[in-house]
Parts: sequence; structure tokens; C-alpha cells
Amino acid sequence: MRRPAAPRATASGQASVEHAALVALLVVVLGGATAAAGGLGAGVVNAVHSGVRRAICVAGGDRCAAFHDERPCVVRRDERRQATALTVAFVRVGARVGVVREQWSDGRTVVTVLDDVDAGATLGLGAEVELGGAALRLSASASGTVLGGWGRSWTFDRPEDADRLLERLLDDGGGPGALSGLRRGVDELVGGGGLPAPDDEGIRLGRERSGEVAVKGLGIEVGAGLFEGITGEALRDRRAGQVTVALALEPGVVGRLTGPMNLELGGRLGGDARVAVTLDRDGRPRELRLLGALRVGEGGRREQAELRVDLTRPQIADALRSVLGAVRSGSPGRAVSAATTLGRWAATEGAIERRTYRVAEHRDAGGRSLALGAKLGYETEDASSEWRLERAATKPPGGIWEQRIDCVG
Repeated sequence: MRRPAAPRATASGQASVEHAALVALLVVVLGGATAAAGGLGAGVVNAVHSGVRRAICVAGGDRCAAFHDERPCVVRRDERRQATALTVAFVRVGARVGVVREQWSDGRTVVTVLDDVDAGATLGLGAEVELGGAALRLSASASGTVLGGWGRSWTFDRPEDADRLLERLLDDGGGPGALSGLRRGVDELVGGGGLPAPDDEGIRLGRERSGEVAVKGLGIEVGAGLFEGITGEALRDRRAGQVTVALALEPGVVGRLTGPMNLELGGRLGGDARVAVTLDRDGRPRELRLLGALRVGEGGRREQAELRVDLTRPQIADALRSVLGAVRSGSPGRAVSAATTLGRWAATEGAIERRTYRVAEHRDAGGRSLALGAKLGYETEDASSEWRLERAATKPPGGIWEQRIDCVG
């Protein structure tokens, strides 16, 4: 009897073995590079890390989006805002317009026009009691607001083209009323061909509720307040067909998601983190972003952080679906548990970016009001801000912090 012939390795099987060997070799090189990080520099170490992860991604059969590539930075941001509000009795109605000009490190200039409206009601009660010549004051107030808005953005390869658009949008370059032309003409200019169609369009919706109770007098001064807000927005890229949806989640869920990023940032992440998911033109999730501000002691500076997680990885996409499913079903405990799992993925697979801006803000407010039991008032505000990038750094998945000299020079 003849011995059975040994099975031949198929071409695909041989390729998989060779690929696994290559990954193993890169892991060995990675270990040496990490040990010598001081001599090689962060850029070399991060490049090796990204190569290993991409190789593992290919071996696992994932789509392997170009997730480890560094993205351009906003190096300059100029914003102008104007707001008006009318209060009649207990009802307040307001409107805001704004123009933002952003200059990116890759040479692009983006002009964004924002238009927001809000309506709400405020109720306040108060009483004063005199005891033995001393007054005890009691006060309580509650308010609720519904807000909405929309925005449009244009992207230009040359800054002078962006400046020409701004000249058409604004009535003048200076004093109060410079943005009044936005209320009259943006839709007409776009619809009539005077302006190109925007590259991005977005809509925002939200609501806010607040309450406060205070007691003051007789050596007593105590108070308690409550604020609850929920906002969401959707942005559509008309050229790429992508849609980015900002999610308003419970603080406990957001805390579990941003926990890994907060640890990397020394626990300085503020409590106003936002969560956004980007979908491709077919509705498939591509990227999860967690954005937040850092607590900075020095005045005149703002520090921002962003963590990006690749949702093309099936395990990460499943974890996100578990979070959203728990939120939709109204199960906060299950949502927090699912967010913890997604947070662990973010800790190992997320890319973190941080940027420090020098900020100058200017604000002028005015108005008139009359109160005879019920209030009648009119308020205006004209504000501007200038952001200039000072420092930028990035930490790719599995890598170390690296300064972005391409952003700040």
C-alpha cells in the first residue's frame, strides 16, 4: 500500500502563511523600534505601528480604510456672530446668524454660514419675609427652550476665492450690522446662481431646560440648580455623499466612551464631549468621533481633543450598534455596559489628536426692556472670535505622541 500524498498548499494558503510571517517580523521590529523610540523619533515608531496594524487588518479580511493617515489641521479660525431676541411676558424668541472662515494646513479655506432660531418660556417666583427686622428672600425660576438651525459650507482651494465669497455675503467689513445681509440674501443668491451650491449642508435641533431655587437671608444663603440639554445635528457632504450625525447620549454613556481618551489626556477632558458617527453614501458606518474641550488654566487659550475610531472593523461596529440599541430601548444600564465595551476598543484602536489655540474674543451687547408684572424687552449682541493654532500633536493607534510640525511649522 502506498502512503497517502501530503496535501498541497494552495496559493491562497501559502499567501496567508507568508503574510502571517511578515506580520510576525514586523512585530519584532516594532518591539525594537519602541525600545529605541528616543533615538528614532516618534514618527518612525508610529509608522511601524501603523504598518503592523494595516498588515493585521489585511490578514483579517477587513476593508482597511486609510485610518492611520494624518489629517490636516485648522490653523486659523475667524468667526462673526450677531444675535437678537424679543421677550414678551414670559415668552422669548431669538435668532442668530454667523459666518466662520477656517484656514486648513493643506491650503484649503472653508466658509460656513450659520442661521439659528430659538423659542422658550421663563417663569420666576419670589417672596420676601421679614423676621425681627431681618429679611428672608425666597426665589425660584424655571425655563425651557427649543432651538434649531441650519448651516452651509463652501470649500475653496485658494484663499482669495473664499474672501470674494465673504465680500458678497457681508454688507461691510466692520461695525454692527455687517451680517444683516445674511438674513436677506443667502438663499436668494444660491437659488439665483449668484453663489455656487454649498459643498456641505447641515441641520441642528435641540432643547434645554433649567431650574433654580435660592434662599438668602438670616445668615443663610443656599441654592440649587438643574440644567438639562440635548442637541443633535446632521451634516451632509454633497461631494462625497457622506453624512455625519452628532449623537446626544446620556452623560454616563459619554463618560464610558471618552474614558480612554481622558486617561491619555491626563484627566483634563471637560464634561461637554460630543459624539459623532460618519456614514458613507450607502449608509454604512465609517467612523466614530469623540470631541471634547480640555480644562486649561491659562486664559486666552483653548485646547481641543478628538478621538477617532474606525467603524469598518466589524467588532467595533457591533459594539456601536449595541450602544445605540440600548439607547433606543431606554435601557441606561445596558447602554453604559455597551459603551464600556466600545470604550475598550477606542483605547486600543482609536487615534487621538489634540490642538491648542490662542483665542481672542470680543462682545458688544445692548437692548431695552420694560417690566410691569410681565417683561417686554429687546436684546442684541455682536460678537467675534479669532483662533490661532499654537500646538498640535497626534497619537495613532498603538503609537506614541508625535508633534504635528506640518500644522504649526
